[in-house]
Amino acid sequence: VSQSRYGAVEEIADRVMVINHGELVFDDSLVALNQNYLTHKLVRLHFTQLVSQNEMHLLMPPGVSLESLGDRQAEVSIDLARTNVPKVLGKLLAQLPVHDVTVDNPPLEQIIQTIYQQPKSVGMAGDIAGAGDLADQPAISHNAGHGHA
Repeated sequence: VSQSRYGAVEEIADRVMVINHGELVFDDSLVALNQNYLTHKLVRLHFTQLVSQNEMHLLMPPGVSLESLGDRQAEVSIDLARTNVPKVLGKLLAQLPVHDVTVDNPPLEQIIQTIYQQPKSVGMAGDIAGAGDLADQPAISHNAGHGHA
């Protein structure tokens, strides 16, 4: 699946199969993929007034990094192993002039990249016949009773 199509796949896929170097390394639901491999959340903040980069850095709790800061908006990444979304949002909403907030999962391709970066698991899945051409390409299927995406 090309990167430009991941968004559409997330909307229709029931099942995700990830093949790495011809080996099936993940075969389960999109929900299970997120539960097992989601390491961070992305938070977009929209402000009622300008906020400086220095202000943002001073307010960042451990486990939170400033990804971008623009005209009255910022994006931060929350490391779920170090903190949680409600705790971070509570602090930021109390100390910044926030007008609106959006919390999202990172793009599907980033989550799949996490799987690729893990060491090979022995016995997880054997080589798949004919999968050599699919090395390093995620295979994502839509399991609604007809066809594959």
